[in-house]
Amino acid sequence: MQLEQLVQTRSSGIRGAKARVVLPKLSKWANEKADKKNERYIVTGLENIENLGGPALWIPKHEHWDDWHNLSAIWDKIGKPLINGVSRTDYFPNSSVKSFFTSLVMRNTLFVEVERVGLSNGTEAEKEKMRVKNRRQAEKIKGYYQKGIHMAVLPEGTTRTDGRIAEIKSMAYNVSHVIIDGKTYVVPCVPVGNTIDFMASNKP
Repeated sequence: MQLEQLVQTRSSGIRGAKARVVLPKLSKWANEKADKKNERYIVTGLENIENLGGPALWIPKHEHWDDWHNLSAIWDKIGKPLINGVSRTDYFPNSSVKSFFTSLVMRNTLFVEVERVGLSNGTEAEKEKMRVKNRRQAEKIKGYYQKGIHMAVLPEGTTRTDGRIAEIKSMAYNVSHVIIDGKTYVVPCVPVGNTIDFMASNKP
C-alpha cells in the first residue's frame, strides 16, 4: 500500500484547515510582491509531479531568505498542496522579543520548529535536549503526512553555500519515511531548484 492510499479517509485536521486559509493568501501576497519588484517566476519540471497523488516532502535548494517566499509564489502552479514547513527557532538571536513573536506566528500557522543543534554553543546535555525535541517534532511531522499534509524542509539548513548543495542535515532524512504498524512507507521527495537569471530584464 502506498502512503497516499493510507490517508484517503483521514481528516487533515486543524493544520489542514489552517493551510487552506493561509496558503492562498500567502501565495497572493508573494506574487504581488514579485510584481512590484518586476519579477516573474518560470516553473519547469511539472510533468514530474503529475502523478504525485499524496503527501510529499518538498526539498528546495536553500539560496536566500526569500526561498519560502518563492515556494509560496508558485504554490498554485504545483497543484495547491496542503503544505506545511519546517522552520528553526530563534530567528533573531539579537532580539528575543522579535524572535518570540516570529516563532509564535510561524508555529501556529504552517510551520514546525526544530532546533539547530550543530550551531549551538551549549553543553552536551543541552544539545541532547535539543535532539530529543527534534525527534518529537519529526514524529509530529510524520503524523501530518498521515493526514495528507505535505511538508517542506530546507535540507541544508543554511544559505551559506557557494551555489553547490551543502551537507544535508539529518532532519530531511528523518522525515522522509514513516513507520506504521511495523511497515515502512517512503514519502515521495520533490527536489526544488532555485535559479535567478540575472541577465534577464525580469528575474525568474
